[in-house]
Amino acid sequence: MRQLPATVPDSVGDSPRRVLVTGATGFIGSRVVPNLVRLGYEVHAVTRTAHASDGAVHWHPLDLFDPIATNALIRAVEPTSLVHLAWITRHGMFWHADENQAWLEASVNLARVFSDNGGRRMTVAGTCAEYDWSRSPMTEDGTPLRPGTPYGTAKAQAFERLSSLAEQRGLELAWGRVFFVFGPGEQAGRLVPSVACPLLDGRQAHVGAGSQRRDFLYVEDLGRALAMLHDSQVTGAVNLASGRSVRVTEVVDLVARAAGRPDLIVHDRPPADGSEPDELVADVTKLREVVGFEPAWELGQAIEATVDWWRSRAGLKSTHPAGESGTRGSDG
Repeated sequence: MRQLPATVPDSVGDSPRRVLVTGATGFIGSRVVPNLVRLGYEVHAVTRTAHASDGAVHWHPLDLFDPIATNALIRAVEPTSLVHLAWITRHGMFWHADENQAWLEASVNLARVFSDNGGRRMTVAGTCAEYDWSRSPMTEDGTPLRPGTPYGTAKAQAFERLSSLAEQRGLELAWGRVFFVFGPGEQAGRLVPSVACPLLDGRQAHVGAGSQRRDFLYVEDLGRALAMLHDSQVTGAVNLASGRSVRVTEVVDLVARAAGRPDLIVHDRPPADGSEPDELVADVTKLREVVGFEPAWELGQAIEATVDWWRSRAGLKSTHPAGESGTRGSDG
């Protein structure tokens, strides 16, 4: 794992660097918040329920579906910038949930209220599901937006409407298209925990051939990438990914080795039905050359850290010597 610089940039002039973060307690948001603090922001974080504030972060309970409460909070906080990460995320449901449209409208309302109260820069989490998945690698300015799910459609519509709003009102909009993220605290039905958990329990993990290629990024790196994107002057869409095409079976093998039970992997799941492409990978030229982001974690190290987190949740002892994998856990 590469070491990260410890310097914190100064604020620009005397202007406040007050950012409002939605989805702040989520899988991704919980990594974005400390990175924004490290960059010198006064962070105001939104959560659905009351959360004790500390010296670094000011917490605010808010239901984003309540426009009156949203307006009241933004008027009270007066954020100069906004990082909007909140959206439906329930595994296995978010792809086709009707709630996606409600989140679209709530996101547009949030942006309008933010603008009405003097906000200047927005960074919003998009998704690779906005793209035409028949093309790879996917580029921000070259790959058509042709989503195949209600989730991808709602995100693409949000990008279009927020881009129009930003142009009309002179706002800065950075739109981070997230690819395949993994790490400690992710929902148990996702790829890495779906393999790691049964292996750590001494049970077989049933998987498919795993020949499809995907672009995986560790959640700790994603949190830093989103914070760097927000702190930059970059506008428009930016792919948030590693830029590396990896076979799913390679990830499964790394998980099995980290769990110490490759003997329990069983390749008996039916092959993919052809509805998903063989490869989904991002062109990350803009992320690396314009935003200046490089991943700090190697894939194998990140998977070891993730498996160790699940091992600790099961009350088992880590099989990796301290410091070997650069493990940094989180309660999610």
